[in-house]
Amino acid sequence: MFVCFIFSKQTLLTCCRMTYRQQLDDISFNLSKIDVFGRRMKKAALSKCFCAEFERQPFSKRKKVGIFLKGIYFLNLCALLFGMGYINYNQNRGVYYSDSLSVTYGEQIWNAAIINGIEEPRALLFSYFNGEYRRNETLGLHDGRPIYTEISKFVNGEPFTTTVGAQIKYCNSERAWVLAHDLIKKSDIEDESDCPWLLRSQETTEYNLLNVDGDWSIWTGNLQENGHFFAVDNECNGPADCNYHGVCNDGKCECSEEAGYYGIHCEHQKACRIIRGGKGEGGLWASVQWATDEMLIYQRPVYAYQGKFVC
Repeated sequence: MFVCFIFSKQTLLTCCRMTYRQQLDDISFNLSKIDVFGRRMKKAALSKCFCAEFERQPFSKRKKVGIFLKGIYFLNLCALLFGMGYINYNQNRGVYYSDSLSVTYGEQIWNAAIINGIEEPRALLFSYFNGEYRRNETLGLHDGRPIYTEISKFVNGEPFTTTVGAQIKYCNSERAWVLAHDLIKKSDIEDESDCPWLLRSQETTEYNLLNVDGDWSIWTGNLQENGHFFAVDNECNGPADCNYHGVCNDGKCECSEEAGYYGIHCEHQKACRIIRGGKGEGGLWASVQWATDEMLIYQRPVYAYQGKFVC
């Protein structure tokens, strides 16, 4: 035998409300049993029979309580709106974005890169773009996100003076983060895009570049989908960010001289100060010496030739 029940929309809504209230009652009853709401409520929940008479408050008192509760709700709303506005204001100023990133690309090569001002195509190694990128406060934001500009490869970390650096920015037209360079283009044909790129992330609306996952699309004369991109924040928060080879001071790693490491995150072990080449003519050996401790390019030592000596 089948029994059919036909409910109207209003009846279903009423049943849902009753079920929800019953669940709230059960939760309150169980909390009262474990003495969450006080001794009196616990006694009432554990008693087989409990009777309590509540005196109805006069209208004037109930009105004051109502005004007080409305005031509390209003203050909570103002605090919520103020907090949202403050966060939005700081976000537009770029307060929550990383100031400096270390970026590593893959080993792909574009053998016929087109560079403005140079007639013949040149080979472009994307690893040349490895290094530090800083948030460019002068340029502000692009499509609501920060612009990161390539920094000189020398250890002093100063911006380029004559060389034009690459940029990492977000483009609404591509719905992605991109690597772009003002002097490098994909083709002799004029690019009508307002955001020409060499590497492009997957489609995303992410505001933080460090949260962009997956391989990037890369242009090496044709479009490929295996472009490597890895970025890490240069600001440290503790010794772990300095690989335990230094201390974090004011957001920067200060590498320990005793540990013998260097680099933005103290990730490189100190190199030999003197290296010797193979045996040359007449039994002479070439001696190459690291000029100074600060002579670094791409966070790696630079060696200068210091002459020959007889072994």
